[in-house]
Amino acid sequence: MFEIKYAVVTENGKKKTLYDEIYKEHGYKMFKVRIGDKWGFIDDEGKIVTEVKYDEIKDFHSGYAVVRIGNKYGVISKKGKQVGKVKYDSVVPFFQENVTIVELGGKKGYITTKGKKIGKIEYDSANMFYGGYAEVSKGKKKGYIDKKGKFYSDRPDK
Repeated sequence: MFEIKYAVVTENGKKKTLYDEIYKEHGYKMFKVRIGDKWGFIDDEGKIVTEVKYDEIKDFHSGYAVVRIGNKYGVISKKGKQVGKVKYDSVVPFFQENVTIVELGGKKGYITTKGKKIGKIEYDSANMFYGGYAEVSKGKKKGYIDKKGKFYSDRPDK
């Protein structure tokens, strides 16, 4: 029985780390790599972009990817930086207007591409931002919030 391993070899023939799997990240000069049961990213020269520590990494969308450690999710940037903490029950895998939807304890809310929360994570339903506002509901109360977390019964720009 034999095991297949992958290595990144530089132009001068130097071998970098051995990997169990390597996948090209479409549209980026990066490769998703696996060692054992953990994932990370390397660049096209074999340098580590993101430490190989995640249980799962989704594909990049608009420069960001959802990651999972255990049963918690977070976000990393294409530069390999973790955006906030890996602490959510789920994260929508793409950003619109630099904001995405997160879920924690059965409630939904928003984080920015910088990892900052917009208001509280308190909504029963949350839609993506469009034109600076997102439609939300909490119980029977429905309306919109802006990027500062301010609630409006009616969309202010209509």
